[in-house]
Amino acid sequence: AFWGGKRVDQAAAIARLVRQGLGSDLAILPEAFDPALEEFAAPLSTIGSAQIVLVVGDQPVVERAPNLDLWIRKARRDGAEIVTIHPAGTMTVPPGSAPAVCAALAAEPPPDELREVARRLSEADRVALVYSDDDPAGGRHLAALASALGLGEGSGAYYLPRTPNGRGIDAAWREAGDGRGSE
Repeated sequence: AFWGGKRVDQAAAIARLVRQGLGSDLAILPEAFDPALEEFAAPLSTIGSAQIVLVVGDQPVVERAPNLDLWIRKARRDGAEIVTIHPAGTMTVPPGSAPAVCAALAAEPPPDELREVARRLSEADRVALVYSDDDPAGGRHLAALASALGLGEGSGAYYLPRTPNGRGIDAAWREAGDGRGSE
């Protein structure tokens, strides 16, 4: 069993021991991350130059990733539009709606209540998508939205983990086993 407080080098050593030393592909990871997110990874500084930042999920960004919250604040100061879609956001939705919101924004055509946001996202050159919620699919919904929008250079998608280093641990596990996730 792994936990989010492990450093990546520690997680990598444990993963190699379990997979190569013991020949097992079974582990309990703190979180799983969809490998499709890697295509849309970008430095946090990319958020600071975004034209529009979309935050989806029930968890406040400042509680999950305080550094990322600072980049969103910079983007706002520099004129970016910040759209938050969660129970207390710019657009309110019921708790647990983040996956459905991502799917609706990626749909053609999007539902009426999200059509204007979808239009602004598709017209912007620099977009930051932030998913701040638990997701058993490991950010698959966020990756699908980023793909549907065709995010390119100057844009990024950020899935905020529940644990301090969940993404690093998941990556170490995958690397130790030829890219396979936990069973």
